Amino acid sequence: MYSVAKQQKPDRQEKRHIGRTGARSSYLLTLSPHPPFSPPQPSYCYS
Repeated sequence: MYSVAKQQKPDRQEKRHIGRTGARSSYLLTLSPHPPFSPPQPSYCYS
């Protein structure tokens, strides 16, 4: 029981983190005039 609970905690944190990043990326894509297939920040890809 304890081992399962410990494993679920990091998974939930990862899902929350991914959800936040996904929401931010989609929000930036909607604001950016660039097409969805092109990266809004070229410098980020190069870095």
